[in-house]
This record gives sequence, structure tokens and C-alpha cells, in this order.
Amino acid sequence: MSRLFVCVLISVVFAYDARAFIVPLFDNGQVQPGCYNPPEIPHNLTTRPQRWRDASAGPPLVTRQSGKAWSGWQNVEYLFTFGDSYTSTSFNIHGPQPNPQNPLGNPAYPGATSADGPNYVDFLTTTYNQSFIRTFNLGYGGATIDPSLVGSPYGLIVQSFRQQVQEEFIPTYATNSGVEWSGSNSLFTDVILSYTQRNSTLNFLLIKSYENLVHQLYAAGARNFLFLNVPPIDRSPGTLARDKAAQQSMAGYIGEFNFRLILLVYNLAVNYPATTVWLFDTNWLFSRLLDNGPLAFRETSGYANLTDYCVAYQHGTPTLTSLDPSCGVPVNAYLWLNDLHPTYPVHNLIASEIVQQITR
Repeated sequence: MSRLFVCVLISVVFAYDARAFIVPLFDNGQVQPGCYNPPEIPHNLTTRPQRWRDASAGPPLVTRQSGKAWSGWQNVEYLFTFGDSYTSTSFNIHGPQPNPQNPLGNPAYPGATSADGPNYVDFLTTTYNQSFIRTFNLGYGGATIDPSLVGSPYGLIVQSFRQQVQEEFIPTYATNSGVEWSGSNSLFTDVILSYTQRNSTLNFLLIKSYENLVHQLYAAGARNFLFLNVPPIDRSPGTLARDKAAQQSMAGYIGEFNFRLILLVYNLAVNYPATTVWLFDTNWLFSRLLDNGPLAFRETSGYANLTDYCVAYQHGTPTLTSLDPSCGVPVNAYLWLNDLHPTYPVHNLIASEIVQQITR
């Protein structure tokens, strides 16, 4: 049995309080900040994984240390994910837990995501899995790393990474005999977009808080970690609408944060030789797509627009291929659903590339 803790922290600045059984609604039908009810999903989606697979060969995107607890992706039975709206499927810890009918527990597959369809967590769980995986997705739209350092603009209703670890994972799952995870049958992932903080001192403090929380996961038994760095949000529509100086500033602080994340992963590997650690370069993946166009990867070959978003699609659509005449092309032909969040084809790419790397 093999547990993989995927620490996917793409921290934009949000957080969540899952203690209320009823998840609050936000403006424009958001279930969590940035996460919308899903479009209609074909009934046979999860039983026909080839519908999504279109693997492309790529360079090594993962820095890896292999520890003795890792017995391979094919043996992973539990996936614990942390993060913000890039990761969230709007799972509620008080609702139905992952089960054979819905390996992500709740809501119904693929959950309420920011991708207008399945996100990379969905794809890892149901498309690129090599075993039955129960996924506990504690990510929450709008999450920050630590609210004592950076709070969410949505207020206390949002669970930060710190709260996801200390108030949800540790008390609910760390010693839960009903969830039979171990250091060898689980993977922990984390992504948070902390790049929005243009302050070097604050970025240092955020990484130190991040590192402390990873240590707490290790102390709870986590041994296999997958970290995703921050993608080039400086090239998202929201940032491109600003002046050149703002774009360059954003790029600089993303680079700084990602560099500090490299050091965090290095220190984790040195301090805990028994861990298996990957650092997945999401930034490189997005940059290659943006630099070389949709044909850079087979999974993204259907994109027709990599720079803009269509207002008619920005809050989600009824189907995976919805077409509004004002947009010119279907929603899945846009890389960006809105000013910050990408659509599901690139999430498919992320998951495909992750699995190619961790199975090498």
C-alpha cells in the first residue's frame, strides 16, 4: 500500500472553513471563490479514460528524491491534496467520504472547480490512476498559505493551507482508523499561488510557514510529497491587462517564490532522507505552451486562444464544449476561463505530465 501526499500549493490569496456542512455560495454561482458548479459531464467519462489521454513526451519536469516508502504510482491508494482554486473540487470533510462510487467523495464528479470541468486532481484520480485511489482534496478556492501573514479577501470562511493541515487533515484524517492510509500508500500534493505578495520579506515568511506545515505532515506520517510551483500568472489575462511594469514585477516575484520553493524541497529531502519528493515545474509547462502555441502538447492542441478569455464563459458553462456566438469558439478552445484560471484541457496536460514523471 502506498500513500501519496501531493502538496499542490498554487497560492493566490484565499482560504476556507469546512466546519460548516453547507458550503456557502458566492457571487456568480461560485461554490468556493473561483470554483463553479461543473458543466454537464458525459456519463461514460470515468469509464473511458482514453477519452482524455493523449500523452506527450516532454523533458524531465520533476526533481526527485526516492525514499524507501515509495513503492510506485501503481500502489498509491490515498491522495491528499492541498491548495487553492487551481486544486479545489469543493470537497467538504463533513460530507460523503471517498468511495468506490465517487473516489473524491463529494460533490459529484468532477466537483465544483475553477477549470469548467475536471481539474488535475480529478484527472490524477480517475484518468491517469493505475490503482483505485481515494482522494481527499482539502484545497479551497482563495486559500493563502497562512492567514496570520496574508489573509483571504473572502474572509474567515476560506481555509488557508495552515488550516487545511491543522484544522482538517490532522484532526480528521491523521489518526482516523477508518481511513487506512500509511506513509507507503499515500501521496501528498500542494499548490498555492503566493506570488501575489510583492514583498521579499513576506515571501520568505510565507515559505517558512509553508515549510513548517510540511514538517507537520511528515510528523503525521506523510512520506511521499509532490510539490507544484507557481505557473506564469504574469501572463494571465488579469495581469496582461495591467502595465508592463506590473507584469515584470509579478514575474519577478513568482520567480523568487519558486526559487524559495526549490530550497524548501531541497531542505525537506536533506532533513528527511526517508521521504520521496518531487518538484513539478508547472511554470515551465505553461511557459512552453504560451511560447510555442497549442501544438506544443497534444492535450492542448484544441486551443485557439491562449491570451484572452470570453466574458460569456468566465463563470462556467453548461457543457464541456459550450459555444457562445459572442466568443467565436467553444469554451474549451480558450486556455483561460477568466482572468486567472485555465480551462480543463491544460489540467489534463498537467496530470498527464505528472504521472509520466513519477512513473519513470
